[in-house]
Amino acid sequence: MSYSNSHETSNFRTETFEGRARKATSRPAFAWDAFVLRRSQMLLASSRGELAPRVAKNLGCGAQTVRDAIHDFNERGLDALVAGSSRPKRTHPAFEEKNAEALRELLHRSPREFGRDSSLWTLVA
Repeated sequence: MSYSNSHETSNFRTETFEGRARKATSRPAFAWDAFVLRRSQMLLASSRGELAPRVAKNLGCGAQTVRDAIHDFNERGLDALVAGSSRPKRTHPAFEEKNAEALRELLHRSPREFGRDSSLWTLVA
């Protein structure tokens, strides 16, 4: 599926990344950080006038990922090249408290009580 230019947001790109980032991206350790390298590729492509869907296709990611990178750069500048935490803002328990307690009790028992040959719990059936 391809998109025509009329569906792309041509003004949603960064104009200033190339000049500001050349010095920062010339450091030898820079290329070893995959996040920084990928973000830089997105931003450099955008500064050349490439649109998000095309950049995404070339880099093997989603167009929204490219738009998010551009937006982050426009908001925070070169700080957008620093990866933030990937930890979720909130989590949900996998079990209700009653079921979690039953699992804890089970795990404190020996597998031998259930006819297993080992005294260690494993994922092998």
